[in-house]
Amino acid sequence: MLMIALIGAGEEKRARVAEQIQALSAHVAIFDLRYPRDTPGRLRVLKKIINARSPYRQSLLLLSVKSEPEAQLLREQGALFAVVEGRQPDAVAIHPGDLFVTYKRRDSRHYLTAAAMFSEARRRYQQRRRK
Repeated sequence: MLMIALIGAGEEKRARVAEQIQALSAHVAIFDLRYPRDTPGRLRVLKKIINARSPYRQSLLLLSVKSEPEAQLLREQGALFAVVEGRQPDAVAIHPGDLFVTYKRRDSRHYLTAAAMFSEARRRYQQRRRK
């Protein structure tokens, strides 16, 4: 399953990107982990989500990655990260290879549109699966 974690900007901008991507495919699930707030609790919930993959959902968008341990768990499970245009994340490091996406309908300098970012994420995911 393709997992994309949206980081950076604010909740509203990440939600706008997620909605644009969900409009492209009925097989995209959006998950916004607001509770629990403690890192160990959040890690437990993320592990359950990763292990409860649905055959009907081919892609999962995670909107609330709040800590580096969460990001590390997701990266270990093959999640791709997309940095949303706006305020950059404080608690989650940006890595080489992370995508940059705008919440606007048109690309913006170094930021891809949501559709272009989703297309690139799917391409990378399928390329990785072939190896």
